[in-house]
Amino acid sequence: MVVDDVKSVVHAPACLTIAAGKHHGIKSLTDVVWYCVHATDCTDENEVDEVLVELGNVEQMQNLALSLQE
Repeated sequence: MVVDDVKSVVHAPACLTIAAGKHHGIKSLTDVVWYCVHATDCTDENEVDEVLVELGNVEQMQNLALSLQE
């Protein structure tokens, strides 16, 4: 897992909290079931991504993806 350029290894079972606004990525090293739970008052399934997903810096996202490949 990478959160704001800090790498860590998480062993199951685990429950993680990633603060809002933190850039993060996850790479599974084994078979895994992963659930992502987000708090929102939005009830329209067509709008929920617009409410929860923040557009980020493309270069920062590319760097995150590269660090997960290592």
